[in-house]
Amino acid sequence: MTLLSKFSTAKLGLKITVLCTTTTICAFSLYLLFKKKFDPYEEDRLAKAAMQSQYTRIRIKVEQRKCGHIIGKDGMAIKAIAKETGVQLHFVDEQDESKTERTLEICGLRNKVIKAELRIQEILKSIPDIKKKIIHVPKKSVGCIIGKGGATILRMKQATSCKISIQKIPVESKFNEIELVGTEEQIDNAKRLIFDEVQEDSTRRFRQMPKETVKKYMKVEDMIPTEIPYRKVFISAIDNPGHFWCQFLDKDDGLTLEDINTKISESLSKDDGELPCLAIGDMVAGRFEFDDKWYRARVNDIADNKIDLYFVDYGDSEWVRFPEDVRKLPKAVENCEYQAVECCLANVIPIDEWTDEASQFFEELTACAKWQPRYLVEYKQKSEDGYKLVSLFDSLEGQPKCLENYLVQRNYAIFKDR
Repeated sequence: MTLLSKFSTAKLGLKITVLCTTTTICAFSLYLLFKKKFDPYEEDRLAKAAMQSQYTRIRIKVEQRKCGHIIGKDGMAIKAIAKETGVQLHFVDEQDESKTERTLEICGLRNKVIKAELRIQEILKSIPDIKKKIIHVPKKSVGCIIGKGGATILRMKQATSCKISIQKIPVESKFNEIELVGTEEQIDNAKRLIFDEVQEDSTRRFRQMPKETVKKYMKVEDMIPTEIPYRKVFISAIDNPGHFWCQFLDKDDGLTLEDINTKISESLSKDDGELPCLAIGDMVAGRFEFDDKWYRARVNDIADNKIDLYFVDYGDSEWVRFPEDVRKLPKAVENCEYQAVECCLANVIPIDEWTDEASQFFEELTACAKWQPRYLVEYKQKSEDGYKLVSLFDSLEGQPKCLENYLVQRNYAIFKDR
């Protein structure tokens, strides 16, 4: 076969193929045209097929405690979400308290499923976190917190929606632990109700004391006892009412605070007194950032080019730069008695723990670091931490009031048992 014959045959085959393809397309087009004309439901079927191609389902893990917020009372919440977003949604697994999560399934058109998922996430984010807190109350007050037949603690649970559990403690302990579980707001409300009960119990016990005990009690709490001498002090620093520092203004032995600071200033004016190295516990002269002056201090800690100093004559602690803010201490003041004495209120204890609000209120009462005098009586005993037990009074004019009373009146503290 010649080349020309082969070309003619191939050309003929191509024409036949094109003709067949064209015929098929035309036939299919005519079929669709007639089907559309004589089958009125075809468009619906095509639309349904298109919708089915967009149909989807997703599953979301939900914490067990949050499922109730999605379901709602009698399922009203989950029904409302389904109606609002146009989807079907249900939990695929049965409720089981032993499990921490359940699975929520959402079915529907893709855009509606996305809308429903966003709505669910909004609800989950709006649910407050559950926290746990342990508070301590005097053991003697547990009975009033529980109430007759558990009525008081039940009332507090219902009022706050907080889970309140009284923990077992050793027999020798003076305090009881109470576990609170709920949102931050629920826990705060439960604490307030519990401490109100403790305060009321403390007041009731005080009223039931024998007259002789009350007389002695009131003598210490409401006026300066005549049998115990008072001393004039400045309150120089405060951690809380159970730990603060007093500077005694009536000292008649050794160097005064003014003498010590003067000797440090004179020494530094003559000699720079730089220290080549330091160890924890060393006594130095340290620069206090607040007023840029030098005071006697003890090295508490060392880290890189900084040193933690405890200013022994005031009670403050501060990290300072080394060597810029540290100098050699004059020998004349190295072994002088600390001018700031660590103290603790003798007659009150916190209901649970000393709060920031209680400490701030105590700072205002004592005019801390404002160098306004207060009056103090001290006792022979010391606190468990070794602090001096004292009572503080506002002034000597009229009938002096004990500052411990103000803490009790504000529900920051209760009186100790005598």
